[in-house]
Amino acid sequence: MTRFIRFHIDRHAVNPKFGLVWNILPSTTLRAAAFRVLKRFFVTDQTLEPTQLAGFNQFFDDDDGTDSTRYGVGLDQRFSRDLFGGFELSWRDLTRVYSDRIAEDQDERLYRTYLHWAPHPSLALAAEYQFEEFERGQVSIFGERVYRDLPELQTHYVPLNVSYYHPTGVFAKFGATYVDQEAPVDPSSSHDRFWTVDAAIGYRLPKRYGLLSLDIKNLFDEEFTYQNSFNDGAQQIPRFQPSRAVFARINLWMF
Repeated sequence: MTRFIRFHIDRHAVNPKFGLVWNILPSTTLRAAAFRVLKRFFVTDQTLEPTQLAGFNQFFDDDDGTDSTRYGVGLDQRFSRDLFGGFELSWRDLTRVYSDRIAEDQDERLYRTYLHWAPHPSLALAAEYQFEEFERGQVSIFGERVYRDLPELQTHYVPLNVSYYHPTGVFAKFGATYVDQEAPVDPSSSHDRFWTVDAAIGYRLPKRYGLLSLDIKNLFDEEFTYQNSFNDGAQQIPRFQPSRAVFARINLWMF
C-alpha cells in the first residue's frame, strides 16, 4: 500500500525591491540592488515583475515557498570602444519551507569578474572568473534546530569564449570552461577539476527571420563529478552535460 503525505504551506510576505544604476562617469556604471522574493507556486508563477533589478536576477528555480533576500553591487567599465570589463559581488540568504513544520536555511555567495573584447567587427572574445559558494545553515523541525554546520559547496569557474559572425549570416562559437569544485559526498567530500568544451555553428536567416544552428555540448566527452547546488527538491537543467550531446535548433521569429 502506498501512502501519500500532503504538506500545506501558507506564506504571506512583503517583498520590497531596491535597484540603483548610476553612471559615475560616461564610461563607468555602478549598480546596486537589495530585494526580497517569495517563490510562488507553479500555477501563479506568471508576474509583471522584472526578472532582474540593476542586473541582478531575482527569480531562481527554488522550491515553492522559498523566502530569499539578495544583495548585490557591481561596477561596469568601458575601457575603449571595443573593450569592456567589470565585476559584481552578490549575497543571497534563503529559507526553504518544506511544510509548516520543516524549514532549511542556506547562504549563497557569487563573485564574478569579466572582460569582453571585440578586436574585429566579426569577432568577439570573452573571459570570466566566477566563484560560487553554497552554505547550508541549519534545518529546523517544529521551530527547533535539529541540524547545523552542514556541508558547503564551493565552485570556481573560468569560462573562455570565442564567437565569429560573418556578414553572410554564418556564425560559429567555441567555448571552454575550467571548473574546480569541492562538493560534499557522504561521508566525505569530492574535489574535481576539469575542462568542458562546447561548440556551435549556424546560419542567421535574412531580415532576422530566425536562425539555424548545430550545437555540441561536452565536445570531447569529458567525464567529471559535478553538483549543481543543494536544491535537490526540484528538477534542474544541468549546467554541464555529463556526456557529449548534439542539438539541432531552428528558431523562427514572425513580425
